[in-house]
Amino acid sequence: MMNETPMNRYLATLRGSLGPLTLAEREEILREIAAHIRDSAEQSGASVEGVLERLGPPEKLAAEYRDGLLIRQASHSFSPLVLLRAMLRLAAKGVFGMLVFLCALFGYVTGGAVILTAFVKPFLPTHVGFFWGPNNYGFGLLFPEPAGQRELLGSWYIPVALVFGSLLLVATTWAIRLFLRASQRLQLRLGSPRSTVFPAVLAVALLGLGGHAASAQATTSTVAGDWKGMLSVQGQELHLALHLSIGPDGKLAAKLDSVDQGAMGIPCSDAALNGAAFSFSVPAIQGHYEGRLSADGSTIAGTWSQGSASLPLAWTRGSVAAPDRPQEPRGPFPYAQEEVTVVNEAANVRLAGTLTKPNGPGPFPAVFLITGSGPQDRDETVFGHKPFLVLADYMTRRGVAVLRVDDRGTAKSTGDFRSATSQDFAGDALAAVEFLKARKDVDPAHIGLIGHSEGGMIAPMVAVESRDVAFIVLMAGPGVPGDVLLPQQVYRGALAEGASEEKAAQEADEEAAELHILESEPDPQKALAEMQARARSEEEKQQLAAQARSLTSAWFRFFVAYDPYPTLKKVTCPVLALSGSKDFQVPADLNLPFIRTAVEWNPRSKVVEVPGVNHLFQDATTGAESEYVKIPETISPKVLETIGDWISQQISQTS
Repeated sequence: MMNETPMNRYLATLRGSLGPLTLAEREEILREIAAHIRDSAEQSGASVEGVLERLGPPEKLAAEYRDGLLIRQASHSFSPLVLLRAMLRLAAKGVFGMLVFLCALFGYVTGGAVILTAFVKPFLPTHVGFFWGPNNYGFGLLFPEPAGQRELLGSWYIPVALVFGSLLLVATTWAIRLFLRASQRLQLRLGSPRSTVFPAVLAVALLGLGGHAASAQATTSTVAGDWKGMLSVQGQELHLALHLSIGPDGKLAAKLDSVDQGAMGIPCSDAALNGAAFSFSVPAIQGHYEGRLSADGSTIAGTWSQGSASLPLAWTRGSVAAPDRPQEPRGPFPYAQEEVTVVNEAANVRLAGTLTKPNGPGPFPAVFLITGSGPQDRDETVFGHKPFLVLADYMTRRGVAVLRVDDRGTAKSTGDFRSATSQDFAGDALAAVEFLKARKDVDPAHIGLIGHSEGGMIAPMVAVESRDVAFIVLMAGPGVPGDVLLPQQVYRGALAEGASEEKAAQEADEEAAELHILESEPDPQKALAEMQARARSEEEKQQLAAQARSLTSAWFRFFVAYDPYPTLKKVTCPVLALSGSKDFQVPADLNLPFIRTAVEWNPRSKVVEVPGVNHLFQDATTGAESEYVKIPETISPKVLETIGDWISQQISQTS
């Protein structure tokens, strides 16, 4: 908790005056103002009290921020009521805003009146139309009857009026949206998580090691085998596994597992045993380990170095016990399993996968599962869990065929994952829909999609492109752009891991600044140089360098810039959107309101915030990422039941 200061008192009053905003919106506003106060005081040399005095009463500032948020939301809306409400806020701020508001009101009223006359024309044919005479002309509804004038359009007046009125309404709407965007005085960056890429996480966790052991003489084969170790980082235990083997060339090869993070088979280089001295490197995170093998060959103690920091790490022989996963299905299964290949001819990609289907000839309703961010196998294996394996088993037992595939360039699938974007993955999903539609044992009228995290962003893309998609399920799918989502993910994740509010806000601000650099600088090297110039330490510069490839990748740039809301608005099939109340990667209170607004027109759609579950839809205590691997449950049974019941309802309503 921060000390009570004039700035904190000001922010506390402001928080209470912001009104009916979401927690995310309030906290983002408060962080922005706090940063502004600090920067202003530092740059001008004035006291914090002086800066606060210039800002004015917090109640007035809160009103301006509420207005700014309304204007921002309206600039992306097509609702005349929302747009006029925002215009009315601008009208209250000056003569120019009032004039524009009156013009907008005139456009809507006129367009609506013209459309209305088209419906009245059949009942008042001599009073409604487009009249022309020697003295004057009239358009619309005229009383008394225009004597001596000629009605030019006759019955054609109805389609002409409908088209003209509609065009006027559309033109007015777009003009207001453009004006609001140009007039925004507040740009809220509220905050999809970066993909859970192990090197980036480990770069933060493994800060270095130190130690020593008794010397011994040994050969390379002496150290081959499985080793386990545990690293304590800021009170958190990180279980590691090291797999050493002798390659065909006689050299030592190594792979590293971070068991608690679910990251397996991380490539190592330069593994060597010289006498008792043992070492290896992990290039992905610019890490290096040096240690010594004990005389009896049973332990290794040494130092992991990364940047300027170090931590002790000892290895002992043995394997790390696999975590208990009671929900993982085990045979014999009451359904059939088939190894299949989905071909995306346009991208020259072959996706290896598994189709599970109920016993019998069918045809069966079917779903395709779309994985989250990062290279995922068909089971979406993450943090020692296999969510898609559990989900496929559950849905197949309920009579629905399920197709799941390895991401392109991952496991048994071909293609280049690193150069692909979410749009490319949507192409792969479209190919999967075509694959299912072509099978005789699949009902082509009941093919759906279930997407998790980034997959929840991809599913609407596919549904808009293909009319063969009968329904979609979004599990923790984003409803806001990546540059809005990521800072919030960093902020909330830091709080969940125990960071102070000040520290969490600082990390979120740094994230937002990095994203701004990426969006404004297309050159990867220049972008990295700008980000490193902001770094506060050499260690932070090295971490940025290690992450540079992923941060400047085509996928990440696409994700940061892509706004899922317009696509969601175009989805015509039923949508089930689920988000956990303890999800700090794609927060429910930030994303669900946008998804709800986009799909609320469809009575068969449903938006649910599931209480007590995290981003993986596990029943969680804190929701922090460090908790994922420790929870035996893979997917909460109530989430599985909600998905299964809703899909069954969609199938029954259209059968």
